[in-house]
Amino acid sequence: MFSKALGSSVLLESGALKNVVRSGSVGDYWARSTARVLFPYDVAGTTATLIDIDALAERYPHVVEYLKLNRIALEGREHGAFKDKRWHRFGRSQNLGCWEQPKILVPYMVPRLCAYCDLDDSYYFINVTTGGYGLTVNSAQVPLEYVCALMNNPALDFFLKRISTTFRGGYYAANKQYIERLPISAADTRSARHARQDIAEAVRELQRLKKRRLVNLLPDDRSNLEREAAVRQHQIDRLVYDLYDLTDDDIALVEDSVPPA
Repeated sequence: MFSKALGSSVLLESGALKNVVRSGSVGDYWARSTARVLFPYDVAGTTATLIDIDALAERYPHVVEYLKLNRIALEGREHGAFKDKRWHRFGRSQNLGCWEQPKILVPYMVPRLCAYCDLDDSYYFINVTTGGYGLTVNSAQVPLEYVCALMNNPALDFFLKRISTTFRGGYYAANKQYIERLPISAADTRSARHARQDIAEAVRELQRLKKRRLVNLLPDDRSNLEREAAVRQHQIDRLVYDLYDLTDDDIALVEDSVPPA
């Protein structure tokens, strides 16, 4: 890995690294890791426990060697508040253990509302302002993929833009105070439950298509994938519109408000 702190490449054991996603690397049904974070913690369930430096050295000697090269800087954080036996810990420990579970990744600042359903990638956001939020749902009530489909639909984007803060360049805040106000359709009729399952299945397939598109492909292969993904995304959007009983005029209104990709 390349270390900005040292200005050089370093050899680190991959077991102590986590894949990081930044806000600009999350889109509608896709996400891409652009960096890794050194994570000296064990995660069990949703609880992260700092690994003692000696135990860490036994498992990841290169990692500890690298940490020691930065020890003075790490101990000096917050005017020396980290000068103790746990000097290698993170400055903020809230929610550290929450990322290795199925969740929806939502960028904090967006030109349009978008989300990725992280089922097994275990992507991390390092903080809100450069990343965003991880949303979990009660999967016994609604599938995670279904909520992701709603978050990517133009109708909810239309709604967000009427309640959110506007920023320069056509960006909107998609933080907690606005996300929690989005109208999530949770109708419990037999037809609604069936529609949710159809949407969830289509989202899984669409994300597989978009994940394949992110790898190096020949131009023709990429074009074919993009066409197939566009068809699948249109299918999902129509199913969501039906859940909200939108008319053709309603659909035209919300789709006209979506900025070009």
